[in-house]
Amino acid sequence: MNYIKTTLLLAALTSIFVLIGGWIGGQKGALVALLVALAGALRKLHEAAARTPLSVGTPATASLFIINPFSSGGLTRMFSTHPPVEERIRRLELLARGL
Repeated sequence: MNYIKTTLLLAALTSIFVLIGGWIGGQKGALVALLVALAGALRKLHEAAARTPLSVGTPATASLFIINPFSSGGLTRMFSTHPPVEERIRRLELLARGL
């Protein structure tokens, strides 16, 4: 009797996993487009921050910005909460290519 219950449970779980796998496979194109769009948005923010210097703010408030408006070299980079923008863009593009 327990074998029948176990078999039915495994069959139900397998069908759920197959359905979820098909749904995720169908969403692949949308995920790639999202990753590419995120990389493009980061690139635009980085270029805008380089063109327009920040007139307010301090290094203490740098973590509130998506793009760090202050120089990120030496010790500042070592204690940074995020990798450099170029690295973040590279990782997003790598993820998009890997899908």
